[in-house]
Amino acid sequence: MVHKLAPRLGSEEHVADTVTTPARANGTQSLPASSQQRFFQSTIDALPAHIAILSERGQIVAVNRAWREDSERHYAPMVRGRVGDWYLEQGEDDVTSGIQAVLSGTQEEYAIEYRGDYQEDWKWFSLRAAPLDYADSRCAIVTHEDVTRRVEAEHARSEADQALDMLAQAAPLAIIALDIDNRITAWNPAAEEMFGWTRAEALGRFNPIVPETDVPQFLDIVASLADDATNLTDVELHRQRKDGVVLDVSSSIAPLRTADGQIRGSMAVLTDITARKREQEDQRFLAEASELLSSSIDYETTLTQVAQMAVPRLADCCMVHLLESDSSIRRLAVAHADPERQELAQQLKDHGRLQMNGAWGVPVVLRTGEPVIYGDINSRLWDTDNEQIEHIDILRNLGMSSLMVVPLIAREQTIGTLAFVASESGRVYTGSDLDLAMELARRAATAIDNALLHHDVRQAEMRLRTLVEHVPAASYTAQADDLRVMMYVSPQMGLQDDFSADDLIADPGLWLHMLHPDDRERVEAVMLACSASGEPLKVEYRIVSADGQVKWQYDQATLIRDEAGQPLHWQGVCIDITDRKHTEATLRIRARQQAAVAQLGQQAMGDIDLLTFMD
Repeated sequence: MVHKLAPRLGSEEHVADTVTTPARANGTQSLPASSQQRFFQSTIDALPAHIAILSERGQIVAVNRAWREDSERHYAPMVRGRVGDWYLEQGEDDVTSGIQAVLSGTQEEYAIEYRGDYQEDWKWFSLRAAPLDYADSRCAIVTHEDVTRRVEAEHARSEADQALDMLAQAAPLAIIALDIDNRITAWNPAAEEMFGWTRAEALGRFNPIVPETDVPQFLDIVASLADDATNLTDVELHRQRKDGVVLDVSSSIAPLRTADGQIRGSMAVLTDITARKREQEDQRFLAEASELLSSSIDYETTLTQVAQMAVPRLADCCMVHLLESDSSIRRLAVAHADPERQELAQQLKDHGRLQMNGAWGVPVVLRTGEPVIYGDINSRLWDTDNEQIEHIDILRNLGMSSLMVVPLIAREQTIGTLAFVASESGRVYTGSDLDLAMELARRAATAIDNALLHHDVRQAEMRLRTLVEHVPAASYTAQADDLRVMMYVSPQMGLQDDFSADDLIADPGLWLHMLHPDDRERVEAVMLACSASGEPLKVEYRIVSADGQVKWQYDQATLIRDEAGQPLHWQGVCIDITDRKHTEATLRIRARQQAAVAQLGQQAMGDIDLLTFMD
């Protein structure tokens, strides 16, 4: 059984091109001499292919050793017959017709590849017939070769190419191949979806996804593939869609080579990382904003700086509005990306105050606490608010085309807004822009809340300090690990202008110096023991002023801890007990005097009794 492919005419070099009869070599038409005949026979015998010479009528006039041996053992269907046999009478119709066409001169060459059954094994063979001048007549040289290995390799390569093509078609990543001139030769469905060009539109074009400004970089990359013969992995590049939108992509690029190793083009696998890059940029922007917001408790100043940060990252113009206690709207800050337009934008800040009954924009957000996006500003929107015509005229002059307003919410109250205006950039705000703006507003509102809390705490501290400083007792705050080191001292701790409260804080040793020498060692030991144990301090001692005046004090302190039980500081109070001590001393003296008088009285009574007895 014989399987044949379509004839291949003049498709490849073949052994017949190397065979020349001695007569042709000498330029003669005479019959070859015996030596020439032997030379010719030796030549074709040395060739590995099966070779047969056919006369003009198709009779075999010569064969080489390979033909002779393999025809006897039926090596292949087309290798048959001995010298003198009529070859064409035994062959397939199309093969016979092809060889006859060569013999008649109507066809210069005939070639066919077929699959034959050889010893229960299928093999691929190639048969070729070409004209040959032999013995003054037009003959044909028939060459026959086993091409199984080549055909199977081609089939395997074809199957691999088909598998690769199927993989490329199904792959979720854009796969693009270029020829040596950087024209598209492969363009899978993912590339169509990512960049917008269909396969038919892309094939044959110079790489259309490279922005004009990036062409030099692209050519350098292609040249590096040829020079270094290495692959490039995860190269971050800018590539553009059919609609002109520029994408951030991660590209892995490899050279394509011919069978002999020559570079014939390149292939790239591209991943759209635009969203990832934007997320990274958003996080960097928010981190910078948070650092700025936490740098000061003056939230009005930091909000002004945030507005300046937002351009041009989020807007061409950014405005900050705060809701006042009288329900009017104060425009705190205005920043524009274009310095030449900053003066015009500043007119918004200087142009009075917005009213809460406005029909759109900032007033709506302040009333509802919900963000709004106006993706496309049109005349109908302008016309809905006749109360603020001058304000609208300024926005028109700024070229506002899209607007996004988000609330600033602190303590569950809407206290202001951030407004983002798009104009020259042509940006149209979407949900992803709103997510970033809302997060920025949340952090700004947190900073405002912290500032308000700090203000409240400071007010409470001032009220408490005022109260403390107007009571007769003196109070102090000391370090958690050492009662001797003061952190705060009320003014009452000073003694007759000898030392101020600030002096006691600045010099921890000053207080010990003020203690009476007889009390100093005892009191310091008690304080160190309480500092180590955390037990409450209760101690009485004397303080000596610079003029030698001695005063008694009662000192009591408690260690303050946080919710986790960790020490924060000591909170103490000192009470002047000098009068009490003097009273106690006076009472003791009077008691002793009374005791002495009583004793003298008793003694006198005894003396009287004695005299009476003697009388």
